[in-house]
Amino acid sequence: METTKEESKSVETNSQDVKETVEKEDNFDYKKAREERITKSTERRILKELGEDSFEAVKNKLKDALNFKSELEKERINGHKLKVLESGFDSKYLDFIVYEVSRTKGEDSFDDCLAKFKENNKQYLKRNKIINTSPNLENNNTTLDVHHRMNDFLSRRTNKI
Repeated sequence: METTKEESKSVETNSQDVKETVEKEDNFDYKKAREERITKSTERRILKELGEDSFEAVKNKLKDALNFKSELEKERINGHKLKVLESGFDSKYLDFIVYEVSRTKGEDSFDDCLAKFKENNKQYLKRNKIINTSPNLENNNTTLDVHHRMNDFLSRRTNKI
């Protein structure tokens, strides 16, 4: 039996196509199966080390830990704010002072850095209102400081106009 040229070409191309697809499928399946085995064994080992059954439980524990950490950070900052207020600083500069003192903290404690900041930055302390005890002859109201006196003066001038 003789095969014609066309039949032999078609048989050769079919056999080559089959070989290529089998090789591709074999290589792909082996790689994929190996990767899946490695992934599953790694997941089992990690879950066993963590003592959990699923990754969802691990995620929940991680969320709880992060929430706890953020709460501790808030408590620490609130403690610093309380120390700043107790040191006599004005409340409108509270966040700025906590930031500055925390930034320059280094190896010193927060209290030490706050004391240094207080020495160098008196402008952030609460201002005690000075009461003028001298008699005010124009009216019986006592003015508190220079700013209030100027405001009183200007308001009287504008009221006359």
